[in-house]
Amino acid sequence: MGSSAGMDQIRAAVIDGRTANIRYRQNELQSLHQTLRSYVDELLLASTKDSCGDGSTEASLEADAEYSHTMSAVKQFYSSLNFEQSHKDEYLLANGADNPSRRVGKGLVVIRPTTHTRLYSIISPIAAAITAGNCVCLELEDTMLNIDRVLKKILPEALDSDTFYISNTTVEEPSAFIVDQTATTSQPTLNQLSSNSSSRTIAIVDRAADVDLAAKAIINARFSFQGNSAYSPDFVIVNDFVKGGFTEACIRHASKFHTQKSQSRRQHVPSSTKKVFKDAEEKGQISVFGSSDFVLADVRERNCSITKMKVSGCYLPILECTSLVDALMSQKSESTFLAAYLFSDPPTAKFLAQHLDASVTYVNQIPAHLLIGPAAPITSQLSPIPHKYSPDMFSSERPEYILPPSKELLTLETILGGTNATGGDELVARELRKNAVEPLPKTGQPLGHAVGFFEQGIFLGAGLFLSIVIPSLAYGSWVLGRSAWRLAKR
Repeated sequence: MGSSAGMDQIRAAVIDGRTANIRYRQNELQSLHQTLRSYVDELLLASTKDSCGDGSTEASLEADAEYSHTMSAVKQFYSSLNFEQSHKDEYLLANGADNPSRRVGKGLVVIRPTTHTRLYSIISPIAAAITAGNCVCLELEDTMLNIDRVLKKILPEALDSDTFYISNTTVEEPSAFIVDQTATTSQPTLNQLSSNSSSRTIAIVDRAADVDLAAKAIINARFSFQGNSAYSPDFVIVNDFVKGGFTEACIRHASKFHTQKSQSRRQHVPSSTKKVFKDAEEKGQISVFGSSDFVLADVRERNCSITKMKVSGCYLPILECTSLVDALMSQKSESTFLAAYLFSDPPTAKFLAQHLDASVTYVNQIPAHLLIGPAAPITSQLSPIPHKYSPDMFSSERPEYILPPSKELLTLETILGGTNATGGDELVARELRKNAVEPLPKTGQPLGHAVGFFEQGIFLGAGLFLSIVIPSLAYGSWVLGRSAWRLAKR
């Protein structure tokens, strides 16, 4: 890390724990929110120019949606700060009570943002990190993006320079907590929040689905934000029974989508995506149709590269399946999906979700808020709906205990600590062993379920056999006995 005065101030603030004070955190979030409100027009226009071109003069609806979602994140994190409760928790130990939920900030948080919906991708983790009590360093290299120019101007105004710093180079600090939104692997370190931008998403349309609803949701999610969201469906698996109707609905909704927005958009399609689709078409692996604004691809070969790649831009591969099992087996060997969108009736969705390996599953919907921001970080902490980050992701558990342990644990203390003054160690050990060998409670499974399929067959066969043999033996015995009786009487 560089030795600039700004970074030296950040290190000093981490050491003296300046951000631990809840009033300080509240004031920082208040200032951040106020600044974002004051520069709303400039922020919206900058976002619009980055997505639609420098000639744009009015804010786009997508820019408005991103700004609104950004402000929602700041409000939600600010609302989670409760001064009275925090003050009460701080003195739990002094008042003789446990504080098992105590958490402290990571210290220094370094943020490496993605370019997609950059305003939200930067402000959301900054607000969450501040809420958790951290100092923040934002990596913002020199770019041509308009939003970067605005943020470099307003963020130093909004936040304390002792606890916030913008670096135009990559930060190397072993003790820093890294928020990496540009990672391409799923193996983050312990001191890192990593968003795997290469993880794919899948949509499955069953024959029982509302085809028009599915087509509209998938097209909107695929084409919004120029098709660059991590949560845009990378390909769709459609049951062959409804594929024709689904494809027609996709063309209709795609045409309508671009008719409404083509005048205020410009395409950002990576050359790699264009090349892969072009090569696949030349090899006869896909059949392409659409317009100059969008491409729908009918996949003819399941193993072609298109079904295994992260798609960018307004491209939508459509793969046919013959059944639910066929749809699942076609993706059985794939890595965990970032998201799965299932369009079907609830029982079918339950079956698909149970056997499909996805980080999150949505049924008959693709929430719009998912399309804003980076991929959710790979962590055991649950993301707070509808945002990708939570303050808990930027803090560590530091519980405090003062009350004595439970009775069972006190028994261990008696044995291991040698505090049994009465000399009844053997009695205590015997009681402890008695509790240890107590059987677990029964599962509650009815006895009838203990009879398996083969056992039922054996019992059924034996019953049929005995129902024939026993009456026959009884009748034969009766006939023989009667004959013997007659002979004896002669």
